Amino acid sequence: MKKKLRVGLLVDDYRVPAWAHLMLSKIANSEYADIVLVVLNAATPNGPDIAENRPSRWTKIPSILLNRVLRFARGILMERVQCERNAFEKVDSEPLLRNIPALKIYPVRKTFSDYFTDEDITKIQRFDVDVLVRLGFRVLRGRILAASRHGVWSYHHGDNRINRGGPPGFWETMESWPATGTVLQVLTEDLDAGTALYRSWSSTNNRSVTLNNNARFWTSASFLPRTLRRLHSVGEEEFFAEVRKNNSHPDFYCNRFYRNPDNRELFVLLAKKTWQRIQARLRRQFYFDQWLLLYAMGNDISGSFRHFKNILPPRDRFWADPFVVHEGESYYIFIEELVYQRGKGHISVITMDGQGNYGAPALVIDEQHHLSYPFVFNYQGSQYMLVEACEAQVVPLYRCEVFPHKWVFERNLLHGVTAVDATLFQYGGKWYLFAGVEENPGSSTWDELNLYFADDPITGNWQPHPLNPVISDVRRARPAGRIFERNGVIYRPSQDSSRHYGYGLKINQITKLSETEYEEEVVSSIEPQWSHKITSIHTFAHTHGLTVVDAEIRRGKYW
Repeated sequence: MKKKLRVGLLVDDYRVPAWAHLMLSKIANSEYADIVLVVLNAATPNGPDIAENRPSRWTKIPSILLNRVLRFARGILMERVQCERNAFEKVDSEPLLRNIPALKIYPVRKTFSDYFTDEDITKIQRFDVDVLVRLGFRVLRGRILAASRHGVWSYHHGDNRINRGGPPGFWETMESWPATGTVLQVLTEDLDAGTALYRSWSSTNNRSVTLNNNARFWTSASFLPRTLRRLHSVGEEEFFAEVRKNNSHPDFYCNRFYRNPDNRELFVLLAKKTWQRIQARLRRQFYFDQWLLLYAMGNDISGSFRHFKNILPPRDRFWADPFVVHEGESYYIFIEELVYQRGKGHISVITMDGQGNYGAPALVIDEQHHLSYPFVFNYQGSQYMLVEACEAQVVPLYRCEVFPHKWVFERNLLHGVTAVDATLFQYGGKWYLFAGVEENPGSSTWDELNLYFADDPITGNWQPHPLNPVISDVRRARPAGRIFERNGVIYRPSQDSSRHYGYGLKINQITKLSETEYEEEVVSSIEPQWSHKITSIHTFAHTHGLTVVDAEIRRGKYW
């Protein structure tokens, strides 16, 4: 059995945010690492909350008053929200860390940075720590950065290639950036420019900094445990070879250093947000959003979306997630159908002939919980369907008794997992299952792609891929249709939910796929730019000359 990694914590207090407590629990209960040291910051608190813009004591009184008014207005406009699971609620971690040695350290405090004395560093080094994890103190500089075998690891809740400084999630929300990044890095003397160990991107919530940060911090609770697990699994040499490869290109930072906004900046930002809120309210008053289907026929994949024809549902429902099966002279388009008054989806099928004529949808599967994403596939002469049922935390499989209308439940392929848009693909003698997964409650199913493999898609024992999640990027993680091959190249459609849910599509070329490896690269993007009425496109289907996608349009409520 491999020796566990020895982890030390740098904290201000035993009371830590809930997301950090979850992260520490994962490590403390793992088979790959032990927490062997807690280094407590014995200095005075760090001062004002970085999320607040508090002027210095030398600021004039009118400016102080204006700043308070602006912060109050921001709270009323944007931050009167409640999170079902609050990532920042303080949790006492002392019971978890009770039997772990603790050192109280008084750092040498300079203007913005903390330094450790040689005596304190010697005390820390006696514990033979592999990794020090920074969850407290201020900016660390000096010899502490080399006090453990693999350095000090720290989160930067922002994409440090485009956003250094802070506050976390503030500028992304207030300036409506499409995505908000998070980096786990090995700290160096250069602030926010350490060696990246893990990168992830989440959709920016433009309505609230609190909401933007909450889901992202819950997701990031897994980044450190995953990275430690990988280091323990493959060993130091292979792990740091991967790190060097991922950090091999020159990295230049040409944006400003982000700080708390001054009064003028905050006023302009709030004015823009107010106008956005007014526009959104007017849209809701006069319009509603509805998913419909678009299709085109030809000898090959149809790629000019302005030539697609509409299949428009009645106003009381939407149609989405198309999957196409070709049987005889007909096409069968399986869809999610959701009637607004019912509030949950079921699976229906639309029959289309070779000339594009189609009939009304017929219901084929309905359950007590929501159903969507009807992935239909053929195995050993029978038709099967995977359906999304993430509310039940299963991935159910149905078998067709009479095609296309009669389906019966066969079994659940995955249990106890919040998985969406399960997509199968057979390759190299194995079956692979791709799915968007929410690992931590409170995070998002948009951000991360998990991969599983088995010898048999029906009765096989599905094993998680060792690199899970194989993608942690809201711009291309979540599946968006059947994986297909063309000219010997494998392509995976995926959702781009960076601007909003289901905004667009990415077509990714899979370059490595095995039980131990996975790599892909984006080769094409599809965005809803061909019509001002269309706001989203998030599923792609093609077979035997018929291409079908779903798209979200904005329809008038009263016309």
